Amino acid sequence: MSFAALPNELLGECFSWVATNEADSSGTRLEKPHIKNLRLVCRRFSEVGSSYLITRLNVALNNRSLRQLERISNHLHFSKSVAKISINASYRERQYALQLSQFAFVAQRKIIGWIGEPRAPSGWSTEAAERTEFDRLDKVHRDIDAEWYKAKQHVFKRENATERQEQLLQAYDTYLQVYKDQESALRDGRLMRGLMAACEKFPKLTTIKFSDGRYKAASIGQGAQVWTEKDVGQPCPKGVAYATPSLNAPAFILLDLFCALSNSNFRPRRFRVDICGAWEFFTQPFTDTQLESIRETISQAEHIDLRLKDFYRPFNATSNDQQGNLRAFTSAYLGSPRLKHLTLYFDPELEYLMDTLSIGTAIALPMHSPKLESITCQAAMSFTELQLFVSSIKDTLRSLDLKDVSLSSGTWTQALEELRQFEKLEAVQLTFAEAIFDWSVVGEVTVLTRAMRERIHDYILRRTGICPIDDDWVPPDRNG
Repeated sequence: MSFAALPNELLGECFSWVATNEADSSGTRLEKPHIKNLRLVCRRFSEVGSSYLITRLNVALNNRSLRQLERISNHLHFSKSVAKISINASYRERQYALQLSQFAFVAQRKIIGWIGEPRAPSGWSTEAAERTEFDRLDKVHRDIDAEWYKAKQHVFKRENATERQEQLLQAYDTYLQVYKDQESALRDGRLMRGLMAACEKFPKLTTIKFSDGRYKAASIGQGAQVWTEKDVGQPCPKGVAYATPSLNAPAFILLDLFCALSNSNFRPRRFRVDICGAWEFFTQPFTDTQLESIRETISQAEHIDLRLKDFYRPFNATSNDQQGNLRAFTSAYLGSPRLKHLTLYFDPELEYLMDTLSIGTAIALPMHSPKLESITCQAAMSFTELQLFVSSIKDTLRSLDLKDVSLSSGTWTQALEELRQFEKLEAVQLTFAEAIFDWSVVGEVTVLTRAMRERIHDYILRRTGICPIDDDWVPPDRNG
């Protein structure tokens, strides 16, 4: 029974007691008009306050979390208040789950990384405290190697495990269990279907965020997020979607999301996709069904954002098949007939690779976007690609923002003359690419300046992540 449904007499007694003991020392009893007002307030509070019981849900890629999501979506009151769903897409690797030796190898290397490499004191004047710190770290490193060496061997037997090795084995058992639960939830598509079914039962839902929890700092471009936002009151729901598969998270997770969205009533007006490690994502060709689900999902999109990052490995020595897979994806993803605002961002990690990925590599030119009004672009392009790029949008474009654009052929004088063809252009901003690293060359020896060392240090930090098992670090061959 709710508080507002209590009898008047009982309410009067209750609040008379409260007034006597807490607020009103005179012990004045509440009269019926007060009780009526109180009942109205209680009813309003019940209607409004219940909507703040649960406003956000966190969902993991496992069956248990999916069951909890289904319970809340079927709850009479809780389902009315949910406004945001966050899906933790941290992915467990098959090679670590099925091989204890790989799991131990990665954990050992990462824990040593967390502790810090011991550095021998230099010079005779080193303080005793520094020598003691070095000796301590050196001992910790040797202890880890000694304790976990056997665990990395294929002949390792659990009954012979030491206390520390037993802790490692327990962590491995937990990892293996989570991996199996993850696989059962992902491979048959139940996770995405359950998610979309729950979304239909949350009337106040505004956001679905699909994120890779391994990357904590979104500012470094590694945060993997996908969100879909809808306006419930509109006949054609507005929304935004954002996606970033990490190096380890397989492409089928994002593709399943596209498929689930295409089978739902979500038709976002805004969509953003960040792909880190595109060589991983575009290794396998897309099926016609997958491409059609992408086209259907973005069929109402007016704002589209595509960001491709970390191109050291893919396009320095990539195959034509991978480039073809990339163009197939972008052709479907940028194919909205309502597209008005486009953002393209290609971010090579190293300066000397600026020209290895051009806009023509990733996008089929000329583009076919009859309503395109504004473009923000950061990408390398040749003069020929610039001509095709301009020719397809020169009649509709009103705003052009080229950030750190690298022109691989032709001159900027020619490029500016080409840009004069835009008939309706109202705003133009050009930012020329600058060198990322400061190089100093002495004879045949390349000297890394401080700026370059800091940039490389930052790059290494970005690539190592936090968790030894869940980040994108791939162990070398055991014999290497």
